[in-house]
Amino acid sequence: MPTVKRNASARPQRNARTAKPKSARDPVATRAALIDAACEIFKGAGYFATDTNAIARAAGYAPGSFYNHFPDKTAILLAVYERYAEIEWGLIMQATKRGETRVRLRAALRVVNALHAEWSVFRADLRALAERESRVAAALQETLEPQLEAIAALAGLDLARQAAQAILIRMIVQRLAEAMESAEALKVSRAAVLRAAEDAIMALMGSAEAVTARTMRRTRPPST
Repeated sequence: MPTVKRNASARPQRNARTAKPKSARDPVATRAALIDAACEIFKGAGYFATDTNAIARAAGYAPGSFYNHFPDKTAILLAVYERYAEIEWGLIMQATKRGETRVRLRAALRVVNALHAEWSVFRADLRALAERESRVAAALQETLEPQLEAIAALAGLDLARQAAQAILIRMIVQRLAEAMESAEALKVSRAAVLRAAEDAIMALMGSAEAVTARTMRRTRPPST
């Protein structure tokens, strides 16, 4: 797993907003504010570098109010992951509304890469926690099939027969931000890495089309 730089400046600081905790009378608003605060903290300092008191204070509430909405820190991490997944899917849908396949693919890769870079600390912590926390592992597993279905829809794949291609496309997309970091370290153009990712995915889509064509030829009844 690549080393992720922690942004020390992103650690929650006490300020005018956090010095006077707000009333937690509206449970929906309070829960949303706690998730908002956790998103920013997990993106910056990271999950392991903070605690529930810091999240509550960053949201503008008294520390004890956290447990009125979440049983523990892992629970709010799962809520943040749900928020992250919604943001990611919304950006992909917005970016792929029009254009030919390669244009839509390029747009999707750009927005996903930018989002993954912004959330790199959170994503690294999420993967690390999944290795030792069954709730997190289960949450990631639950999103796998919907992600593959979305990839298949965007790439024009038949998931029943071309799941392998969808899985490989997902792997490329998931690791693109890390590849960009490696490219910077090796002084390789980020644009070149993006083009290589596009080419790899287009090749997978092409191989899927070829497999479909061969299958259709094999199953086509002989002409009379």
